[in-house]
Amino acid sequence: MKYLSVCAGIEAASVAWHDLGWEPVLLSEIENFPRKVLAHRQNAIDARKTGAAARGVPLWGDFTAMRPRFMKRLGIDGTIELVVGGTPCQDFSVAGKRAGLDGARGNLTLEFAHLLRRTKPRWFVWENVPGAFSLNSGKDFAAVLARFAGHAPGSAFAVPKEGWRNSGVVPPAGPGCYGLAWRVLDAQYVRMDSAPGAVPHQRKRLFIVGYLGDWRPAAAVLLERESMCGNPPPRRKPGQGATHDIAPSLTASGRGVERNGESRGQDPVVVHGFGGGNTNGPIDAAACLTAKGQRIDFEIETFVVSPQEENDNIPLAFDCKASGRNGFAVGDVAPTLRAMGALHSHQNAGGQVAVVNRGEVRRLTPMECERLQNFPDNYTLIPMNRRRPISFEEAKYYWRQAEPGIKCWCENRKWYTNAAPDGPRYKALGNSMATNVMRWIGKRIEMVEQIINERIAA
Repeated sequence: MKYLSVCAGIEAASVAWHDLGWEPVLLSEIENFPRKVLAHRQNAIDARKTGAAARGVPLWGDFTAMRPRFMKRLGIDGTIELVVGGTPCQDFSVAGKRAGLDGARGNLTLEFAHLLRRTKPRWFVWENVPGAFSLNSGKDFAAVLARFAGHAPGSAFAVPKEGWRNSGVVPPAGPGCYGLAWRVLDAQYVRMDSAPGAVPHQRKRLFIVGYLGDWRPAAAVLLERESMCGNPPPRRKPGQGATHDIAPSLTASGRGVERNGESRGQDPVVVHGFGGGNTNGPIDAAACLTAKGQRIDFEIETFVVSPQEENDNIPLAFDCKASGRNGFAVGDVAPTLRAMGALHSHQNAGGQVAVVNRGEVRRLTPMECERLQNFPDNYTLIPMNRRRPISFEEAKYYWRQAEPGIKCWCENRKWYTNAAPDGPRYKALGNSMATNVMRWIGKRIEMVEQIINERIAA
């Protein structure tokens, strides 16, 4: 399968689909740091350079400027079988200004539809936030479905009285148009070979899959019959029995009460959520990581507690984003990673994720965020073309990572590195997709393609 990826970011699609044997023929991304990651990890070459397609994967900038003549020049005209993209979500998200399709970023969804008409791939995959359902009383999502399905500009479906559901299908408007299926998927429930226990990350995202000329293949990809939206998240560790029917005594300090000759387990640890309101208490998923405005701050960040006296410990995620009637909560699943800060907690966002380790609060590291998105460790740790000062402890950390191209050195008793700073890494990961979800979609498309080809051959 040859595909074009727009708004590629750090390219979750290519990480997810590499083992399927799928080939990216063109990537499109405008932000500087993700482009550097693509060049380092995906062998992406600036499309303006001579022979880019022969030396690697051509890397385009603004996908709205793509024209057939440019693709023909790159030798990929007519070869694209799938287009994938997650257009910017800020105008759709409940954390943003909710400008919808009228916003500059929201309008890129309509540009994505224009790109589909120009390239005519057999499949497409579009990703965004569930907040798209409620924009403009649901009318914006109706317009998106209409445009993707091939209806004329300005046309839209009627919004259901009860609002848009989390899944559905749309038939194509006519010959040469796309049939659609949409569904909201949460990364913490999606098991794949690369993530057999899914990921401990609450990340709900809206996916639309389209197939040229028919809605049934798209529905077969997203709407599998055995799926149940209400299933609990997968178990991520072996089942454990209770050490005692009744917990040992809780005390302010010490090990509590223990009878002579009696063996017992570790005293229980009681963790209280910070703040009050209707979200105080334990949660299953930590709040979103943001990519800017990060600070150790109980107003916007989520924290994790690790009751640690020895090497084995169980971290607990804190949803530390509290405001108004929303308090703090704790749990063992990270909330949605995001690329921006927000002042108000909600189901699509939250605040930063952090951990308490031996009584000290810290935010999650970029590597831990990579794991929450099911990326390889240090995927976003790349060499940059400029140096920055670091501490000796940071230098030791980078040495231990042994990443190719990462250097640390000392000049005049000061340490420096060319490693990417944490800020752009957080932002890129918050903007990306969970690769276990993208791999699941890719495997489903591969399965449906095989069924279609077998029927054609018969």
